[in-house]
Amino acid sequence: MSRYDDIKLEILYAIYEDAFREGSSAAFQIDQLHTILPRKLILGVTRAIIQDLRSERYLDYLTNEGFAITSTGIRFIELELEDQNSRLSEIVRERDQGVVGTAIPASDRRVNLDHNSDPYREAIAALDAALQTFKEDRLLENEWGPEKGALIQTIEAGRELLKQGEVQVATMFATIIAPLQVIREKYEHAIVAGLVTAGADQLVSSLGHAVTLLLRLFGMA
Repeated sequence: MSRYDDIKLEILYAIYEDAFREGSSAAFQIDQLHTILPRKLILGVTRAIIQDLRSERYLDYLTNEGFAITSTGIRFIELELEDQNSRLSEIVRERDQGVVGTAIPASDRRVNLDHNSDPYREAIAALDAALQTFKEDRLLENEWGPEKGALIQTIEAGRELLKQGEVQVATMFATIIAPLQVIREKYEHAIVAGLVTAGADQLVSSLGHAVTLLLRLFGMA
């Protein structure tokens, strides 16, 4: 799923949540979006997304009132939320439990790692794939400078620690989760700004997938 599609899901979900908020308006105008959407969703593409949602009949336009979520839009969101494997459910978990803004765990918390378990193997595979893609990517080479090498070295150090049977969660957060978040956010901002296109969406998705599986492995999601 592309970054555009992710933003569209988040916008529709925000409109859905607002519709059920006590005292909310039945409809909204484009220039009122800042009262409904979080600041991170007020973007250059937001107006186009609203029009797309209307074309898909998730939103309707009421003359003299503005846009409003339809019963089709409500059903779509609720079915997505019921499916724990849907992209929207993943986005909500990341928002609430923290791909961005994950609370730093207590410094003394440790977890055991079963190297033969599916969660461990899946997390390692996702991490290795995301790291390799980042190493090979040249889309933001000039913008990264020496920071890219430092991030790679930090993640690789954390990757080595994952070979142990027990790890300190705070160390894993500092050496793997936080650097992956930094990388992902930089590409997301570059996509929104139009600095990169081809290949960037796949990298962002790969990074997000790795973070989600690692958070589960460490008991943080």
